[in-house]
Amino acid sequence: MCGIIGIASNKSVSVNIINALKKLEYRGYDSAGLATINKGKIDEKKCPGRVEKLEKILSKGKIFQRNIKEKPTYEQFYLFKEYLDYKHPDSEMNDMIFADYYSMIKNSGIDTKIIEYRLDNTLISSCITDFLDDALSMVYSFYSPYSTKYSLGKFMILDHIEFSKNYKKELIYLGYWISGCKEMEYKKDFISSEILINGEWINYEKENKK
Repeated sequence: MCGIIGIASNKSVSVNIINALKKLEYRGYDSAGLATINKGKIDEKKCPGRVEKLEKILSKGKIFQRNIKEKPTYEQFYLFKEYLDYKHPDSEMNDMIFADYYSMIKNSGIDTKIIEYRLDNTLISSCITDFLDDALSMVYSFYSPYSTKYSLGKFMILDHIEFSKNYKKELIYLGYWISGCKEMEYKKDFISSEILINGEWINYEKENKK
């Protein structure tokens, strides 16, 4: 049995095809392949095994492209909704419409931007970020459920640390942290992490040893 996916576009479609092939894997395939046309030439990749193996071949040597945007887009919003449905299906945020998302960014009263990350020109993650006087505040980050293997949450934090130097920011604010909350555990994985307790910033590791 075989499954065939075809996409006609003037943009890169490799990531979208891979995501579509994953949805067909329940049929039980023993091989996978992908062929794209770029400037009149056919680029073909194929391998035995599951789609995940093909994905690894395609992603080898790939890097994410970062774009800093000021205007909210429907493309971001659709990814935002997809993430919420995957990660927080019972959250009230699932009821948000585009106008709510737009307001979240443009009516914050702060210099808020959207940091986009693309792979093969496909948007796979974003972070709504406040640009403060001495810090970048990562208000809300979200990513494609089909790209979890990249550990995009942690990657976006590391990338914010890196590009904050260009804006002469001293700090990266990761938002609220609740002890015992599984979804927030990643925030304590950084050696220099500090938490605010009773108005005082305290090194997480020192506090955790008490």
